[in-house]
Amino acid sequence: MILLTGLKSADRFVTLQAGLRIPAHAGRVLSLVEEAAESSKLWCVAAAAMAVGVLAYVQRCVRMNVQSK
Repeated sequence: MILLTGLKSADRFVTLQAGLRIPAHAGRVLSLVEEAAESSKLWCVAAAAMAVGVLAYVQRCVRMNVQSK
Protein backbone atom coordinates (compact mmCIF):
# COMPACT_ATOMS: atom_id res chain seq x y z
CA MET A 1 0.00 0.00 0.00
CA ILE A 2 2.85 2.38 0.85
CA LEU A 3 4.48 1.58 -2.50
CA LEU A 4 1.32 2.50 -4.42
CA THR A 5 1.01 5.76 -2.50
CA GLY A 6 4.65 6.55 -3.24
CA LEU A 7 4.21 5.78 -6.94
CA LYS A 8 1.11 7.95 -7.12
CA SER A 9 2.95 10.81 -5.43
CA ALA A 10 5.96 10.44 -7.75
CA ASP A 11 3.70 10.32 -10.80
CA ARG A 12 1.93 13.52 -9.76
CA PHE A 13 5.26 15.26 -9.11
CA VAL A 14 6.71 14.24 -12.48
CA THR A 15 3.51 15.27 -14.27
CA LEU A 16 3.53 18.69 -12.65
CA GLN A 17 7.23 19.23 -13.39
CA ALA A 18 6.81 18.17 -17.03
CA GLY A 19 3.83 20.48 -17.40
CA LEU A 20 5.86 23.42 -16.17
CA ARG A 21 8.72 22.77 -18.60
CA ILE A 22 6.77 22.19 -21.82
CA PRO A 23 5.92 25.34 -23.82
CA ALA A 24 2.23 25.80 -24.70
CA HIS A 25 2.70 25.34 -28.47
CA ALA A 26 4.70 22.13 -27.94
CA GLY A 27 1.97 20.85 -25.63
CA ARG A 28 -0.65 21.36 -28.31
CA VAL A 29 1.45 19.50 -30.88
CA LEU A 30 2.11 16.66 -28.46
CA SER A 31 -1.59 16.45 -27.70
CA LEU A 32 -2.40 16.11 -31.40
CA VAL A 33 0.25 13.42 -31.83
CA GLU A 34 -1.13 11.57 -28.83
CA GLU A 35 -4.65 11.60 -30.25
CA ALA A 36 -3.43 10.38 -33.65
CA ALA A 37 -1.34 7.58 -32.15
CA GLU A 38 -3.82 6.28 -29.57
CA SER A 39 -5.09 3.42 -31.70
CA SER A 40 -1.78 2.34 -33.15
CA LYS A 41 1.27 0.39 -32.09
CA LEU A 42 3.12 3.70 -31.87
CA TRP A 43 1.08 4.50 -28.79
CA CYS A 44 2.36 1.36 -27.05
CA VAL A 45 5.97 2.22 -27.89
CA ALA A 46 5.52 5.81 -26.71
CA ALA A 47 3.95 4.66 -23.43
CA ALA A 48 6.82 2.24 -22.83
CA ALA A 49 9.39 4.95 -23.56
CA MET A 50 7.67 7.35 -21.16
CA ALA A 51 7.56 4.66 -18.46
CA VAL A 52 11.29 4.05 -18.80
CA GLY A 53 11.96 7.79 -18.60
CA VAL A 54 9.80 8.19 -15.50
CA LEU A 55 11.50 5.24 -13.83
CA ALA A 56 14.94 6.72 -14.52
CA TYR A 57 13.82 10.11 -13.19
CA VAL A 58 12.41 8.59 -9.98
CA GLN A 59 15.59 6.58 -9.42
CA ARG A 60 17.68 9.73 -9.85
CA CYS A 61 15.48 11.62 -7.37
CA VAL A 62 15.77 8.80 -4.84
CA ARG A 63 19.56 8.76 -5.21
CA MET A 64 19.70 12.54 -4.70
CA ASN A 65 17.56 12.27 -1.55
CA VAL A 66 19.68 9.46 -0.15
CA GLN A 67 22.92 11.35 -0.81
CA SER A 68 21.62 14.54 0.82
CA LYS A 69 20.82 12.79 4.12
